[in-house]
Amino acid sequence: MLNIKIHILILMGLTSFAEAYEVDNFTRRDEVPKDSIEILDKEINSRIDKALKKANAGFFRDNCNSEDKVKRSESRLKLFTELKEFLVNDSIANGELEEFAKDNAQVAKRKISFDESIYSSVKKFPILKRFGVAPVINVNRVQIGTDKLGHFFNQGYSIYLNNAKRPSYDDRASIGFLDSLESETSLYGLQTTGVKSYADMSANYDGQRFWEKLCGFPKTKDSTRCEPDAYLQCNTDGKWGLNLKQKFTLKDYVTSAWDEAINCSSFDPDNAEGIFNKMNKTAFTYKGNPLQPCPAEPQKCVEILEKYKSVGKKTINPICRNVGKSLKENKPIDATTRFNYSYVMYGDYSKPAEMKNQKPKTKNKQ
Repeated sequence: MLNIKIHILILMGLTSFAEAYEVDNFTRRDEVPKDSIEILDKEINSRIDKALKKANAGFFRDNCNSEDKVKRSESRLKLFTELKEFLVNDSIANGELEEFAKDNAQVAKRKISFDESIYSSVKKFPILKRFGVAPVINVNRVQIGTDKLGHFFNQGYSIYLNNAKRPSYDDRASIGFLDSLESETSLYGLQTTGVKSYADMSANYDGQRFWEKLCGFPKTKDSTRCEPDAYLQCNTDGKWGLNLKQKFTLKDYVTSAWDEAINCSSFDPDNAEGIFNKMNKTAFTYKGNPLQPCPAEPQKCVEILEKYKSVGKKTINPICRNVGKSLKENKPIDATTRFNYSYVMYGDYSKPAEMKNQKPKTKNKQ
């Protein structure tokens, strides 16, 4: 009986880990899929529209402009319940939009087998091979794994929910980053696949912003109202509708910070050397960093440092930060930018070791 329970728990765990697909943005990087931004934008806006219609349906629904604040709150809760159903859906391990991108034939992809990928030497984390490598798609001229859509919608939503009672933007951002870091150093990262993805954390952060932009955390005292610049609004007839002045597009969110060949990942020390060596072999197919394979396009680090100016230290790998800083100051990319890809734990944060062959050190627990 105990063995049966253990197997059930393992299967449940594997299902939840399925969202922790890793991606190889290095192998055959020169084979760039056709940009799918229009297809994805159309699908996402269609799902938002369906969620609105369902939220507005029903004879006993509460009007979003009711004079009763409790009824307005219930109406808003109904709205987000439907948005979650169409954009997240917990019954699908990888999330609605991640599954759509993976399965839809119109979304061009580059598929990499596990044996071909940079992870082929990894033996310590069998779950990596079990679930394989996520396909690479092109969104807004950025090469990303389909898993990033799961991070954007699903984990972005989880962080948004966890922040619901935070009193200020600064508090929400701080807690959101801790939630994101927790996921990458535990069940969605280092503990299961041996990968800590800064690109995942960037997508989580942008997903949190998306859910707030829908109609979340109004700056006014009345938490049942949407801001004027939100994607959604409460119409005069008491029904939810689109804010025609603020149409959603992934162009406002997807950046090179979501690209793991730009915003480099850190790896479990036992796997780092093998992955690093495989990454080095891919460097012959594109013009990359002269000192190491990541960032593959160093100039992109300058761009994302600017876009994530206030939060870069928490979403951008130190490799990319240092390369971006050097280029911005018109300095050559020198040996000081060299990092080992294995991680070192410092309290709440994990950082890569600063020299290629340096052994990772762990800070003693208090």
